[in-house]
Amino acid sequence: MKLKEAVAGWPLAGWTRGPMTWEDDAGMLKLLAVRGPSDTGALDLVAGDAQLCRWSNSIAIDDADQRKTIARVLASAVGRSLAEAGEVELDG
Repeated sequence: MKLKEAVAGWPLAGWTRGPMTWEDDAGMLKLLAVRGPSDTGALDLVAGDAQLCRWSNSIAIDDADQRKTIARVLASAVGRSLAEAGEVELDG
């Protein structure tokens, strides 16, 4: 199963930078960092655009085992576009 199949709506809508929201193709952003999971199970994501602006988003994964797998896969995809990250296999 690919990341984009495991995370509903990947590459995610709602990327924000302060009060601004990313309104272009989210696949154009590159994944820069993954933090978490937090105590509530959220993974905090940071992505960058072509102008080197940083955008943030978060996802909550209810299943603890899947959360660890998704966090690992996202960490391995740092530096890739969000579209490319979505193609990474969870079991690979």
